[in-house]
Amino acid sequence: ILAETVEGERIERLLHSIKDLFAAIFFVSVGMMLDPSVIGSYWGTILVVTIIAMAGILIFSTSGALLAGKGLETAVHVGFSLAQIGEFSFIIASLGVSLGVMRDFIYPVVITVSVITTFTTPYMIKAADPVYAWLLRKLPAPLLARINPPQDEKNKGSKAESSTWTSLLKSYATRVTLYGVILIAILIASRTILHPFATKMFSFSESLVSGICLGVTLLVMAPFLYGFAVTNGSINKYASKLLKENAAARWPLLSLMVLRILVALGFVIAAITSYFSLGGWGILTVLLTGLALFIIAKFTMQRLSGLEKRFIENFNERENLARKRTPVSSSVKEMMADYDIHTEIVTITSDYDFIGKSLKELPFRSGSGVNIIKIIRGSRNITIPSGREAVYPGDRLVAVGTTAQLEAFKDILIAHKLTPVQGNAGAEEDFAVIPVTLAPDSYLTGKTLSETDMRHGGCMVISVLHNGRLVANPRSDYRFAEGDTVWLAGEAESCKWYI
Repeated sequence: ILAETVEGERIERLLHSIKDLFAAIFFVSVGMMLDPSVIGSYWGTILVVTIIAMAGILIFSTSGALLAGKGLETAVHVGFSLAQIGEFSFIIASLGVSLGVMRDFIYPVVITVSVITTFTTPYMIKAADPVYAWLLRKLPAPLLARINPPQDEKNKGSKAESSTWTSLLKSYATRVTLYGVILIAILIASRTILHPFATKMFSFSESLVSGICLGVTLLVMAPFLYGFAVTNGSINKYASKLLKENAAARWPLLSLMVLRILVALGFVIAAITSYFSLGGWGILTVLLTGLALFIIAKFTMQRLSGLEKRFIENFNERENLARKRTPVSSSVKEMMADYDIHTEIVTITSDYDFIGKSLKELPFRSGSGVNIIKIIRGSRNITIPSGREAVYPGDRLVAVGTTAQLEAFKDILIAHKLTPVQGNAGAEEDFAVIPVTLAPDSYLTGKTLSETDMRHGGCMVISVLHNGRLVANPRSDYRFAEGDTVWLAGEAESCKWYI
C-alpha cells in the first residue's frame, strides 16, 4: 500500500536495510532446512511434481486470460510467464509440515520444485512467441475469431452505453429473482420442516416454539435480505453511467431502490405472519422499523464505499500524478498499451548539428520513421508541430514510434551529438489519443494522409491497423480504407473533427 503512494521512494529508502536483513534471514533459513539426501531419494517425485505444476499453471493461467477476454496472444504470454512456483510456497509447505498435515519430505520437494521452475522462467517466456505463432497456424479461423477480442473497444463501449437502462433492468431483475427464490425457499422450509421439527424436539409452549422458529428463520434470511435490498452488485455500474448522463435519472433509480426495500420488508412480514398475527399497527411498525434499518444499512455501505474509493485514489496517486505531469506520453502509453508503440523524450543541446533547422529538414522522419508529436519550449507547449517548426537549444521533443523506430531515432541522435534524456513532458490538458474505425462515409476513408492536411489542424496519425497489420507512423502516401482502425493524436477537439 505504501509503495504506491507519492512517499514510496522515501519510505523504501528508510526501510531498505531492514528489508535486506529480513530477506537474508528468510532465504538463509529456507536453505538450512533443505536436505540434499531427501532430494536424491525423491528425484522422481520432484520431476513429476515439476511437470504437473508447470503444465497446470500454464493451462489454468492461459484459460483464465482467455475467459477474461484478453485474446490468444496475451493469454499465451500470461500462461508462459506464470509457469513457476514462487517463494510463498515455502511458507505454505513449512506451515503444513509444522501442523503435521504433510510428511517431512514434502518440504524439500516443494523447495526443489520451486527452484527448478524459477530457473525455467526465462526459457518459458522466450517460448511464448513461437507457441503463439504455432497456435495461429493450427487453430481454426472461427475459433480464433471467438477468442480474440474486437479491435474497436471504443465502439463496443458506445453500444453498451446506449442500452444502459436495458442492462440495469436486466441486472436488477436477475438480482431480485435470485434472492427472491432463495427467500421464498427459506419461508417454505421454515413452515414445513423447521416448525414440525422444533415442536417434536421441545416441550415448550406453542408461542415459545413459534418465537424460536421465527428467530431462526429471520437469522437465516438476514444475509439474503441484505443482498436483496442493500447491496447493488453490477447495478451500481449502470446506475453511475445513467446519473452521469442525466441527473433526472436519480428518481427512477430511487424508485427501484425503494421497491426492493419494500419487497424485502414484505418477506419479513410474511415470516412474522406465518407464526403470529399482525394488526394494522403491527405491520406499520414493522415497515417503519425495517425501512429505517435498511436506510441505515445503505448509509453505512455508502460510507464504506467512500473509504474504499479514497483508498483506491491513494493507491493510484502515483499513476495519476504521472498522468497529469506527462499527459502526452501517458495518453500514448494507455491507448497503445497492446501494441508496440512508445514515446521517447529528448532535449536539444547547444552543440546539436541541426540547431535552427525545421523538423522537415531533420533526419528523424526519413531516417527512423518516428513522429515528433510535441515540442516543450520553456513554459510553451507546441502539440503536433508542423514540419516548418524549427528546433532550438533547450527544446524537448516527444517522439512516438515502434521499438525499432525509436532505436533508430536514438542512433541518429547519438550521431549528431544529442543524447536522449527522461524529462517532464509538461502539462497539456487538451492532448488526447483517439482511436476510430473508419466507416464508408468517414472523412478519412479513401484519402491519403497528405490529402488530409491534419497537422495544420493540430492533429496527426500515429498508427493504423489495416487488415490485422499495425502500420506505425504511416507515410504521407498511405491511403485510408474502410475498416481501418486509426489512432489520432493531438488537440482533442481538432481530432474529433476528423472522426
